[in-house]
Amino acid sequence: MAITDKKPGVWGLDQTYNKINQGSIWNYSAFGDAGTLWSMGYNNGGDLGQNNRTKYSSPVQIPGTWKDIGGVKSDGTLWSWGYNSIGALGLNDTTNRSSPVQVGSDTTWNSSHGMIDNSDSEKEAFGIKTDGTLWAWGWNHIGQLGLNDAGGPGPTPSQRQNSRSSPTQIPGTTWPTTGYNKFGWSLSYLSSAAIKTDGTLWVWGASWQGALGQNSETYYSSPVQIPGTTWKSISRGLSYSFTATKTDGTLWAWGKNEYGSLGQNNTTRYSSPVQIGSDTDWDITSGGSSTGSAVKTDGTLWVWGYNRWGQLGQNQDTPTSIPAHTSCSSPVQIPGTTWTRPVQMPTNSMGAMKTDGTVWVWGFYNGGALGQNYPANYHSPVQIPGAGINLRGSTSVAFVMKEA
Repeated sequence: MAITDKKPGVWGLDQTYNKINQGSIWNYSAFGDAGTLWSMGYNNGGDLGQNNRTKYSSPVQIPGTWKDIGGVKSDGTLWSWGYNSIGALGLNDTTNRSSPVQVGSDTTWNSSHGMIDNSDSEKEAFGIKTDGTLWAWGWNHIGQLGLNDAGGPGPTPSQRQNSRSSPTQIPGTTWPTTGYNKFGWSLSYLSSAAIKTDGTLWVWGASWQGALGQNSETYYSSPVQIPGTTWKSISRGLSYSFTATKTDGTLWAWGKNEYGSLGQNNTTRYSSPVQIGSDTDWDITSGGSSTGSAVKTDGTLWVWGYNRWGQLGQNQDTPTSIPAHTSCSSPVQIPGTTWTRPVQMPTNSMGAMKTDGTVWVWGFYNGGALGQNYPANYHSPVQIPGAGINLRGSTSVAFVMKEA
């Protein structure tokens, strides 16, 4: 099939460049603005919301006008689709869906986390309403929903005992409704974190290798606080680790550190937060597959950790670059000074946004989840067709919002 001979709603790269040259770049907008939602990547369980299970390697549109990339429409309704064996779609059943279905009838949803992520396995999801309440549903075998209960260990029916197939409230009314990367979660790694409106940081779920930052490996089935009241951004990588920034510009990490993903210039695990370097100009952080990334206030982007597929974006095919497959246990810079947001992307890939609204990705192609219409890994940033308001990915799918 020729690049221009695409299905309706699917962009070829030449079409993308034409859009850019004609000035049709979608501008960056603030969190919560209405936009159109597009998906790409593997589609085993109908996870792309296209009413099929066809894999797409360039963006395809999901109908509707959306407020949040996690499945909230501009009218405040919540929608879900994909794999659903444990009830993680919040629809009070276990039926898979390949196109969006509304969750309940509420019109006060603000954001959602976990539902749009591709995984033909059990998963959990969270939603935050405009009144600052936090809701959870899905798998709960070790208490990862934060509801102060759990099922039981092992692949037995007890895993489903306290799971939820519809949203259930986690206590509190000051969960985050504004800001970027205030909620951190990771599909299949069973722990989450959120920064409340008072700047406090709360974690729950699995704490293997100290992932909950409590100076122990104790699991918690309800939120527990990490000390401090000045936390700014939080990200849960696709491993047992977290990274976070504070309002004083410092950068912190804790948990699993097999490939140097905590940025400490070593591979020692830490069960409580440790500062990365001594710089005080860090802004926003994001995690990945045993990797970390963060943007500084000067617009520079820095990455560290695992690099098997070029996900550190160091252009490792050139003689002067970091050798191929070499991991980095402390931050290294990706060229440029106009980066604004690091983004959690599918397994072994990374992404970020720039001030001009363009969206960039690199690393493992994940069956097309990098949106390049070509089955190749990328060792330096490449632009996803168009640009957007927001970008998010997990496992082997990615979603981008562009301004309506």
